[in-house]
Amino acid sequence: AAYIFDFAIKAKQGDFEGLSVGGYFFRNPHQLGFALYEIIFSVVSESIVFFFFLNLIWVILIQYVQWRISRLLFEDKPIVRKICLVLSFLFLPLLFFILFVYGQIPGLLCVISAFYFFVRFMRSEKGKDFVPVVIFGMVAVMLKQNYQISILAMVILMFLKWLRKWHEKKSIKYLAAIVVMMLAFALPGILVKTGFGITSGKEINEGVPNILYVDMGLQ
Repeated sequence: AAYIFDFAIKAKQGDFEGLSVGGYFFRNPHQLGFALYEIIFSVVSESIVFFFFLNLIWVILIQYVQWRISRLLFEDKPIVRKICLVLSFLFLPLLFFILFVYGQIPGLLCVISAFYFFVRFMRSEKGKDFVPVVIFGMVAVMLKQNYQISILAMVILMFLKWLRKWHEKKSIKYLAAIVVMMLAFALPGILVKTGFGITSGKEINEGVPNILYVDMGLQ
């Protein structure tokens, strides 16, 4: 996290040394999305305390969105909604992460917002509910690639919905949505790397293979 924050401050001043051979982002270009987030907000303040404050705001919004999701899922069960709200605030690790400036908190806000509109889309089947799913999903993946699993979960649910309604004409909506979501799965990384490459004038390395992280997690 410290490497990313330091790079963001320097990159705002035109110093992209972190992209050079041997630099942190030479090995980990997948972190450039969160670096972009820090570059944007560092325009307001370069203080780490400011980013702690942002995390606090995001955590409050996460709790709010979770409450909105519980309202959608348990419309006629107010007690269940209240229990969901209390349990969400009792999940202390989320509060601990306020002091950890990384992609988890803002990324979680985006992915949980995507799920909120996803639930609405699965019920309404309207494009106005699907567009926010794509936008929030793309930003979530840009901030933290781990959230690709959330995009995949939505794709699987839409595929199952299509299987149930394949004989109906409107089922084509779900196939189209799946294609769009798969594009949203891959597009953020490409756009961020291309943008940094053009801005810095440096070639963005592919970085270490993702399979190494999988192997590390299995150790």
